[in-house]
Amino acid sequence: MPEDLVFLEGHFAGFPVVPGVVQLGWAIGAAAALLGHPPAVRCLEALKFPTLLRPGDVVRLTVESDGDGRRLRFEIRSADAAECIFASGRCELGGET
Repeated sequence: MPEDLVFLEGHFAGFPVVPGVVQLGWAIGAAAALLGHPPAVRCLEALKFPTLLRPGDVVRLTVESDGDGRRLRFEIRSADAAECIFASGRCELGGET
């Protein structure tokens, strides 16, 4: 995570963190690349942000489809040996936007 990431502004002075909604946006963007179109998200399930994502963290974003394209699973985790999870969840999809 770059130290000057625009989404850090205002979140929070002296202890910057990447907002969960930004992380979710990255996952939806990656899902669009996977599916070939922007997904229409019907609902989110099991959405968790167990570890704060901070400047300097190195992450890996994974998005997987369930085969029929109706559900996605995503995870943002550390790319180093620590293997902590920053965000995870599932999306139920409704079709193309």
